[in-house]
Amino acid sequence: MRIQYFNDPDNDIDLDLYECGYEDCSSSFSYGPHIRDFYLIHYIVKGKGYYYTKNIWHTVEEGQAFLITPGEITIYKTEPTNPWSFCWFSFNGKRAQELSTKAGFNEERPVVMIDKKYNIENYIQKIIDCFSIYNRPIQSNLLGCLYLTLARFEAARRDDNNIKEKKNST
Repeated sequence: MRIQYFNDPDNDIDLDLYECGYEDCSSSFSYGPHIRDFYLIHYIVKGKGYYYTKNIWHTVEEGQAFLITPGEITIYKTEPTNPWSFCWFSFNGKRAQELSTKAGFNEERPVVMIDKKYNIENYIQKIIDCFSIYNRPIQSNLLGCLYLTLARFEAARRDDNNIKEKKNST
């Protein structure tokens, strides 16, 4: 099953949604090599797969997310014996890089673990719902859901950093 929605983004604003969706992948699913001109975050709902960027293959599984940045050559594919299901959203705008960094992603860490308590899947589903509820999505709903989703990633990163700091100080 694949659900995918597209928006008409405006790259001249602080942040704008490009697309979002959900997919239960087949055991042969693979995408790329491909270069995008927007930021794209995949959150793994179940299963396992592999993500290639900057000449490195990363294993990615349930509860993890990976970021694809503009201009990068990337490939991702499911693990054949445990195919993944994922949801995703992509965005651009003047603050896209800043907000993806605040969400915990950077060049050295394109894959992050997100504790289930942050309900990332539910937040991405809210973005998807903006399309399925309305024939033409209301832009303020889309942006609100996009900001809230990125804020959940940022909260997870901050909590993760606080735990690491406490461990290091003892």
